[in-house]
Amino acid sequence: MRRWNSCNVLQVAPDANRLWRFDAKGGDFVLDREQKIPGGQPLPSRWVAKSWSSLWQPKLNVAWLPPENVFLRVIELPKSSFEETQAMVELQLEKISPLPVAQIVWTLHVLSGAPVSHSARSGISKPAGSETGAPVTAGDLQTVIVVIAGRAAVEEFLGRLEKDGYLADRLEAPMLDQLEAAPATADGAWIYAGARGKDAALVAWRSKGALRNLCLMVLPPEGDRAKSLKDQLAQLCWAGEMEGWLTEPPTWHLVADPVNAAEWEKLLREALRSEERRVGKEC
Repeated sequence: MRRWNSCNVLQVAPDANRLWRFDAKGGDFVLDREQKIPGGQPLPSRWVAKSWSSLWQPKLNVAWLPPENVFLRVIELPKSSFEETQAMVELQLEKISPLPVAQIVWTLHVLSGAPVSHSARSGISKPAGSETGAPVTAGDLQTVIVVIAGRAAVEEFLGRLEKDGYLADRLEAPMLDQLEAAPATADGAWIYAGARGKDAALVAWRSKGALRNLCLMVLPPEGDRAKSLKDQLAQLCWAGEMEGWLTEPPTWHLVADPVNAAEWEKLLREALRSEERRVGKEC
């Protein structure tokens, strides 16, 4: 496996870009510095540029895809190797992708320690390769997050990064690490604010102890942001009701850093003012 000397993580936003630099120490990455670059200004080339020194001191450049270009899908699959899991996801792409399969790029993330749904506990499917037909138990299944993006949007994004001197080795969806760092502990909608500064959030829906749905919400930088948030949450509720897993009014949980917590809590309470629903906050 290639040994990285440093790692950069770039978040692109309309108002400003954020860049985190990590150094490899003790078999892990340690945050070295963080910089906010106003829109229109170049990235610090001494951090991100690839040079001859990268041959013996390789650096990993990671970029977060813009949330408006990312689709997230949650599925439960039998536990198996990564290659077998990838093959099972590929068989379901036609069903779960919002775009024609020929026009997308995709990857997957296996959520560690995620509980499975009640229907899976009762045993409704059979692991790939099983010949016994024994029912699948909770320990036999894994929760998989499928990240999907339009190929044209990804190529355009990479072109903009290269124009700014940032050669990305990997593209990732923002905020998925929050699901591991701050896992949901109760049913309801968990809103992880800060996917792109103050304008975006990751929403994780849990029901009966299982992760049911993931989506990235983007709010307009100006105008009635509370109404936009209310409309998007209403659409997500309708989708959950149609799919059958949302059977009662959800509890809302807000997970945010101190910078975003105050504004997002205000927006969330205003958006749900007419609803008799509880709003919890996790900082």
